[in-house]
Amino acid sequence: MSKNFLTNTFLYFKAFQNRDINSLEDMYASNVTLLDWDNNISGKQNVLDLNKELFKEIFTLNVISSKQVGNQTFNEITIKIDINKYTTVLNILDVITFNDQFRIENITAYKR
Repeated sequence: MSKNFLTNTFLYFKAFQNRDINSLEDMYASNVTLLDWDNNISGKQNVLDLNKELFKEIFTLNVISSKQVGNQTFNEITIKIDINKYTTVLNILDVITFNDQFRIENITAYKR
C-alpha cells in the first residue's frame, strides 16, 4: 500500500506560508537538503536558517496543483514577493521527497 504524502505536503506549504519555523523543524529530516536556483544546502538547521531569511520578505504562496508519485510530490506553486512597491511573481515547480517516517528529506525547486 502506498503512503499518501500529499497531506504532509499541504501542511508544509501551510507552515511555510505562516512562517511557522517550529512546524517546519518537525517536518524536516535531520539530513534534509534543499536545492534551488540560488542555493544548495543540507542539514536541518541550515535549511531552517534559510527559511528564516526568506521569512523576512513580504510574500504570499499559492499552490496551483500537487501530484504524488511514489515518495515524492510535484507541486506547481507561485510566490508573490513585494519589495519596495515592486512585485515579483515566481512560478516554481517544487519536488518534495519524503522518507519512510513522513519527514521531508529533499526539496528541489525549479524556477519556471
